[in-house]
Amino acid sequence: MKQILHIIRISQFTAGFVRAIKKQCGNYKHVFWIYYVGLLTGDEEYLYEDNVQYISSFAHELRKPHIEIWFDTFDKIIYHGLFEHDIISFFADHNNLLSKLYLYFWGGDIPIDESINEAKTKIIRNAAGLITIIESDYEKLCTLYNLDNPQSIHMAVMYGDEKEIGLTKKILAPKLFDSKDKIYIQVGNSATETNEHIKVLNMLKKFREENICIILPLAYGDKEYAKKVAECGRKIFGDKIVILRDYLPLEEYIEQYLSKVDIGIFAMARQQALGNIMMLCASGTKLYLKRNAQLDHYMTKERKCKIYYIDDIEDLSFSEFASMSLKIKKDNSNKILDYYDSTAKMEKWNELFEL
Repeated sequence: MKQILHIIRISQFTAGFVRAIKKQCGNYKHVFWIYYVGLLTGDEEYLYEDNVQYISSFAHELRKPHIEIWFDTFDKIIYHGLFEHDIISFFADHNNLLSKLYLYFWGGDIPIDESINEAKTKIIRNAAGLITIIESDYEKLCTLYNLDNPQSIHMAVMYGDEKEIGLTKKILAPKLFDSKDKIYIQVGNSATETNEHIKVLNMLKKFREENICIILPLAYGDKEYAKKVAECGRKIFGDKIVILRDYLPLEEYIEQYLSKVDIGIFAMARQQALGNIMMLCASGTKLYLKRNAQLDHYMTKERKCKIYYIDDIEDLSFSEFASMSLKIKKDNSNKILDYYDSTAKMEKWNELFEL
């Protein structure tokens, strides 16, 4: 039986992926090295599975004797999210492992410009496979790292989480027919500058006298940046702003916040926040994205959904800004729910494991 090692940090995707692998990918022996910088929430039951090992310090783990030999016992090594310098440097220093290394990019681990780390460049150019969430991320990698004739395998694959899909269908999809006076607006998904929170908050300033509530998810990312965004939001909107500073379990996040959102504004130029965007779109939320960015291309060209553009907000009245026809809501929702199939996504992962 093939043995596959997954190196993955704790995120909103991790538990669902571990569950899906256990249920739908039983033809292989999967081992998970899971790491996290910070305090655990207490909801990580999957960390107690027999095939899961929680790593608190990769720097220590990678210095253990014979660690290279242990890595070499696996048929495939899949490194999810290229954020850790210690892990990247380890593989760059062990050429014999690159032929079985597959790199899964989450989006934020793809640099915006060409200020590229030498070790990261080496493993990208020599890995057995490059996996991305959407196709345009792979195209960006080819441009950044001069992959004119890449020898590695490439696939575009998403995580499949039955729990997320079930909650989306149970809690979010029925919201299509909701009618309410207060308009809930989510801005961004994390405390990273790519969200352009302050720019967006200033654009929304003209609506501050309307019956609105601004939701700012700032649990992930730069704490200092989060503080700056929170101060800006409170200054403009006062008590009409809700700031999420703590990580919430998925069901709680969906029930308490996503289920309320009428308008989502995501100003990233790169692929980011796709989980939030897909769930909100399935619920009939009106989405404003950056024009001609990767998310715009993905949602309009690949998923065929109707979205709106941030640079138009300055010229819109509040009624124009907030309104969207029920037909568009239902069309968007159906397209996402039809695509939102865990089994199909995990079949794609099984194709990768078979290679």
